[in-house]
Amino acid sequence: GVAIFAVFILLTLILCRSDGETLHIVWGCFFLFALGFADDIFSLPASFKFAIQTLCAVVAVAEGIRLQNMPTVISVIYIVAVTNAHNLTDGIDGLALGVSAVESIAIAAVCIANATGTAGKTLLSLPALLLCGCCMGMLPYNFAPASVFIGDGGAYLLGYTLSALFLSELSSFGAEALPCAMFLMFAYPLTDTAYSLLRRMFVRGNPFA
Repeated sequence: GVAIFAVFILLTLILCRSDGETLHIVWGCFFLFALGFADDIFSLPASFKFAIQTLCAVVAVAEGIRLQNMPTVISVIYIVAVTNAHNLTDGIDGLALGVSAVESIAIAAVCIANATGTAGKTLLSLPALLLCGCCMGMLPYNFAPASVFIGDGGAYLLGYTLSALFLSELSSFGAEALPCAMFLMFAYPLTDTAYSLLRRMFVRGNPFA
């Protein structure tokens, strides 16, 4: 997780330093990686982690990374849900990195398709491609039996970054296609998380146990 964080943040700051929207996302990555890294060491309370995740999502939305013409709370819930979904996906070696690499390519393709000569939108595809490169570079070491793990810090970074980048592009979708686009981009981690919560609720009586 530390390697992904260091390489992604450094390259993004160097290559995208003129893009304010990307820099807002980088700050969120920093705080959420720090949160996950601390959780890996100290096992932080779930309520505290949720509060910090929500705070980072609120800041991102306040900076304009949100669904246009829709309640702000939807964007906040979306970022928090996708962030945690990627963390839960990290239960199998290589899965979170592989899924995130595919999602990064898809988001970069959406950014480029929506650019239509707009330099800012084309530039927004660069962090997605950088994140894909980080995932692919670490993936050989994360396959079973894994010798390197991304931890909660890496998983939070992946989920937050991907959700924030995609939210920045969702304004290009029509109102009818918006719900489908929001779900399909992160279909696997979201459905896997929903299944895990339902299973825990029926087996243990508490979805968060």
